[in-house]
Amino acid sequence: TPPEWHCGRSGAASLDEAVEEVLAAWRASVGPLAPTPTSSSPPPGGRAPVSPAPFEDVAQLWHAWRCGELGDVTLAQAVLERSEQFPDLRAAFELFPDGADVAYPEWRTELRWVRPWKRQPDEDWKVKKVHGLAAFELRRTATTLQRHRAGLTEQTTAPAAAGLRPGFALVFVPSRWASDLEAVARRLEEAMHWADAPLIAVLSDGDLLSLGTAFVPESEKPPVPFFLGEREFEEAGAAGYRLQEELIDNMARNAYTEYYQKHGKTNGTVVACREML
Repeated sequence: TPPEWHCGRSGAASLDEAVEEVLAAWRASVGPLAPTPTSSSPPPGGRAPVSPAPFEDVAQLWHAWRCGELGDVTLAQAVLERSEQFPDLRAAFELFPDGADVAYPEWRTELRWVRPWKRQPDEDWKVKKVHGLAAFELRRTATTLQRHRAGLTEQTTAPAAAGLRPGFALVFVPSRWASDLEAVARRLEEAMHWADAPLIAVLSDGDLLSLGTAFVPESEKPPVPFFLGEREFEEAGAAGYRLQEELIDNMARNAYTEYYQKHGKTNGTVVACREML
């Protein structure tokens, strides 16, 4: 289902005037869909925060999964199966990959993708792909765990008459107000009561202060803001390597193995970018 868009723009010379004009135009466009102040307050969690497990426990589960000791399950399934008994283990895997750089600085060298009985790659490009694969799988696992905690699954379907809720917001701020970028974003976010959905503000070479918001069906997965840096591109590029590995491991069962071997690489980067979200 495509999102429903509502916008507001202003070319006023004064920043304060521009913000007020943008909000007025947006409110006129959005009408009754506008979030209320109460919707920006998250419901009580009811759970005490759980400290992440020690890195040794994370590494033990990772290596057991990569070695095939846990059966034919995804890493996320392996974590979920243990989450009741070991909630700290789940909390740890929800940190990956970005939050884990602080909690577990050694993870990028210790959590390896290549199985122990396989020869380690010696070509530079393959080494990078293998590093990216571990990060990619850990990111996908963290996203699955977070969605599971929110009550969302891959099988979630939209009812015939689904309501709409805030999806995400984009703000384009003229470069002449670069020093006020964060303040403008915070001001709009508070005035719109947009605390339950992502809002991203970026600088623009144009003269207009512009606000665009997307409302999505309540049953759909919530949008996730995602910034691509060097490591994220490394993860995305690793998916083609992962697909090749899966084809080789499952040669007897996969009907498409011969086709892929004859016709070259699949578009692994596109597959990865979709799954990373």
